[in-house]
Amino acid sequence: MLYTKRKEAAMSQLAQIRRSIKSIKTTKKITHAMRLVSMSLYSRLEGTQRGYDELRSYVRTLISRLIATSPEWTDEILIPQARFDSTPLIIFISTTKGLCGTFHNILARYFENKCPINKKSFIHQGGQDPFFITIGTRGTDFINKKIVEWNRGKIIKSYSEVTPSHTAKISSDIVEAIYSAEKIFSSVTIYSNRFVNFFSHPPSITEVLPLTTTMEEHKPQVGKRSKFKKTPKEIDVTQEFVWEQEKDTTLRTIARQYVRIIVEEAIISSITAEHSARFSSMDGATQNATKMIDQLSIKANKMRQALITKEVAELSSNL
Repeated sequence: MLYTKRKEAAMSQLAQIRRSIKSIKTTKKITHAMRLVSMSLYSRLEGTQRGYDELRSYVRTLISRLIATSPEWTDEILIPQARFDSTPLIIFISTTKGLCGTFHNILARYFENKCPINKKSFIHQGGQDPFFITIGTRGTDFINKKIVEWNRGKIIKSYSEVTPSHTAKISSDIVEAIYSAEKIFSSVTIYSNRFVNFFSHPPSITEVLPLTTTMEEHKPQVGKRSKFKKTPKEIDVTQEFVWEQEKDTTLRTIARQYVRIIVEEAIISSITAEHSARFSSMDGATQNATKMIDQLSIKANKMRQALITKEVAELSSNL
């Protein structure tokens, strides 16, 4: 009787292990499929990301030279004259989907440490009234919590999901929001994960506005693990330009396009970094699933062999 109960318990445990193996195999198929999808999307975006880097560098050099030859030019939106950063606009770009490790959490901690709005003394001193544009569902949830914590701030636009085909429309929409706002923003800053290489995508700050003559503030301020190595070209202030249209109109148009390029490049960089992070996470999950399946299979085989041995021993003793 006792032997029968032990046998039933062992059989039940063996059946449970087999169910676990089957469940892990199903999960492994999902993680492997997501791994392949992330790698495919990353491969397509990597070339696009490099193209945006070159475009931004070229347009930055062009507008730097144009502004250097026209020091009298000014624009209340692109070059706000606010003494205090009282109405900042912060564009927070986070993940559109999950399953990419600590991608969002690292950016959230970086924002809490670096954002001056998080410092209560700065808020009370400057009377700061921040505005936000959030990209990604997790980013929207995070900023909403911070607004409740600070008891100030407002999200003027939010985008739950972003795909590479929609980045141009979203960036144009954001630039339009900057120009059509009731209050002139004293500054525009982007917080996002910047793509450096496949294994490195640290959080970064990108200053969008105000524009400056040398455009130095437009360099992304990447975290300690990565440095921005590109240097702007020399600005030839003696070069003459032929202005086919009014100088003010031309500068406004180019500067507006430059702002759009900065925003779009930051979104593309974040999406590229997100897919590389998701690939690494799913690749690790797939490898862990394989190890668990191997361990459980060995355990199940040992239990099965033990049951067979006991059956043979019982039959032998009854002969």
